[in-house]
Amino acid sequence: MAPLLPSPVPTWHRDSYAAIDPTNPSLNQKGKTVIVTGAGTGIGRATAIAFAQAEASHIVLIGRTESTLKETESQIRSNEKISKTIKISVLPGSVSSEAQMKSAAAEIGAWDILVLNAAVVNDLGPILAKGVEELWSVFETNLKSILVMSHAFLGSAKEGAGMFNIDAAGAVLPPFMAPDIGPYVASKAGGAKLTEHLAWENPHVLICNVHPGIIVTPMLEKTARDYSNLPLDTAELAAHFLVWLSQTDKTRFLHGKFVYSNWDVDELSAKAAEVQKPFEHTVGVIGWPFGCDLPTFRFKGEV
Repeated sequence: MAPLLPSPVPTWHRDSYAAIDPTNPSLNQKGKTVIVTGAGTGIGRATAIAFAQAEASHIVLIGRTESTLKETESQIRSNEKISKTIKISVLPGSVSSEAQMKSAAAEIGAWDILVLNAAVVNDLGPILAKGVEELWSVFETNLKSILVMSHAFLGSAKEGAGMFNIDAAGAVLPPFMAPDIGPYVASKAGGAKLTEHLAWENPHVLICNVHPGIIVTPMLEKTARDYSNLPLDTAELAAHFLVWLSQTDKTRFLHGKFVYSNWDVDELSAKAAEVQKPFEHTVGVIGWPFGCDLPTFRFKGEV
């Protein structure tokens, strides 16, 4: 279908398709350790299942609620098409707790893929109608957690590892398109920029921001007054897109970028040279650098 938002490619997907199907042999994840935060529901659960379908060797489920993590584990184990030899670790904990995540990192050891999916959203309403501490808790989970997870895990990343931050289109949209969730959007915008800097400073790991689409999750149900008319995507679209991203040798051109799961991956790959330009697919100010001659800019590391 045609893109619903500005897009670098002409084809916009709302569900999984052959090129990102985790059962595709070209996307096989054998031998890999995959960590998924917020793995007890929604996108996190779908992502854990997708990597299991792609035959990852070890899947680590992290989240605050052990019972929902166990449900995700059960769904993987009960799937007859998924190998029973896959190791699954259930590690309850808060991604904003430095002590808990350092302990988890020590237990897990070296890893290949880290999906930063855990997030919360504020109750609907104007910013000034809410208490500061109530709203700051959103930043604790959505923004501080990226710092916590990076400090805890980046040091044990294997060669060819990938860290993917699940972000939100609202981070780059004007307020009228995402009303009443200002703290959530601000935390996601900050997380996106923080992730860009982590990518710049850690070139040995493929790091990027991923907008998963518009998916019915507990968060959407909490914030959308009526989502029946929204152009909904499936959780499998985002989950399978993340499996495709995990071919880090082929998707390296997306390092430090903000990408949408909806974008057709073959068309996106064909535009790799354009995507890699310094200002493309990053969080910035619309219109900047206001007509400047970009070739005159010089950046650290450029030839």
